[in-house]
Amino acid sequence: MDAPRLGVSVSKDHGGAVRRNKLKRVLREAFRLERARMPQSCDVVLIPKRRPDDLPLAELRGELPKLVEKAFHKPAPRGRGRRRR
Repeated sequence: MDAPRLGVSVSKDHGGAVRRNKLKRVLREAFRLERARMPQSCDVVLIPKRRPDDLPLAELRGELPKLVEKAFHKPAPRGRGRRRR
């Protein structure tokens, strides 16, 4: 089986290159530490929201598995197309 994979996208809204790269490193480390709790063969793309303060690694480690679990158990979206009569 394939192991979970990670993609990270941090926009320039988060600040300069040093701050963005630090955020990416922390997100990758949180994913690495929590990978065993992730479903097998899943791809995770993290796009963090802008925050005034830095997220500590411990907080990210706690949130990441919850978010992945929530995404995998989300009900299927209902159709938005035209209703047939």
